[in-house]
Amino acid sequence: MLRRELTDSLQEALSLSASSRAIAADARALPTTTTGTGQDWRPKSYAEYMATSVPIYAAVRIRSEAIMRTPWEAFQTLPNGARNTLPHTHPLQALLDRPNEALSGADLRSATETFLCLYGSAFWSIETSPTGQTELWPLRPDRMAIIPGTTRTQPFIKGYVYQTTDGALIPYLPSEIEWFHYPNPLDQFSSLSPIAPLRVTADMGIDANRYNRAIFRNGAIPDYILLAEGSLNQTQVDEFYKRWETRFSGPDKARRPAIASDIRDVKMVALTNRDLEYLGSLRWTIKDTARAFSVPEVLLSELEFATLANMQAMELMFWRNTIIPEAHRLRDRINQGLLPKLG
Repeated sequence: MLRRELTDSLQEALSLSASSRAIAADARALPTTTTGTGQDWRPKSYAEYMATSVPIYAAVRIRSEAIMRTPWEAFQTLPNGARNTLPHTHPLQALLDRPNEALSGADLRSATETFLCLYGSAFWSIETSPTGQTELWPLRPDRMAIIPGTTRTQPFIKGYVYQTTDGALIPYLPSEIEWFHYPNPLDQFSSLSPIAPLRVTADMGIDANRYNRAIFRNGAIPDYILLAEGSLNQTQVDEFYKRWETRFSGPDKARRPAIASDIRDVKMVALTNRDLEYLGSLRWTIKDTARAFSVPEVLLSELEFATLANMQAMELMFWRNTIIPEAHRLRDRINQGLLPKLG
């Protein structure tokens, strides 16, 4: 049975067969309309925040590792309502335990939650291995575009197009992709990443770190300024520095009294209020990151007001209000979306 094409314009780009999965197509053979929608809400720059912002890295890692620790167990509901847990040798449980030859079940759970935190979306491709085994592969959300249905008689999503690193476009049928996503009130064919409302605050923290680093590397701000009685030529300046370093350089000469007959005044150089805003910017970044990712501040190592009692309470709240609802979201998507596609 021939696979139904995503759009009429894609038919020539697809090699139709009953057993094949989505086949790579030459990007030049595809019109620009096949790039689909949704990528504007999932830019690559969102993932770059994890590599440049310590609070975001910490929040994403805490959430992904928490989801990784939640076991995924397949079960069968009996007529009397009881649950019969399936053995690890069952095909479904085996697929969840080892989704493909490269990833473990924990790897897939961690990657899925990481993509959801950064992009608000996670995509699994349903593939068939050379030996005929079903496999699940997480795909980069910033490279995936959605082709929406354009009429009421067409499916809500007609297909997906994945762009590889070399620019080739790989079309997928809806039955070949499972899409996990957070709702986006501005675009029903996309998702809303926690990074989207956090960008300004995250940029402020990153800029504060860069500014503080620049002060230490390039600022060359002295601790004080010596004001001489008159103008000094370069020879006198060099001689002054030479005598000063000889008499006061080194730990054994610290706090040694100084006598300078030609110096009329000493001006101390202090940090400005703008310089002192550095720590405030970092604290605000941590607070907003905690809000956006629903991770208590104490779990981001903000321990200024932490006690053993409130840390335990915050961890319990984190699991109850963040991880358990997230696990339910993933569970329902697997039960209602993935399982029917697996047959």
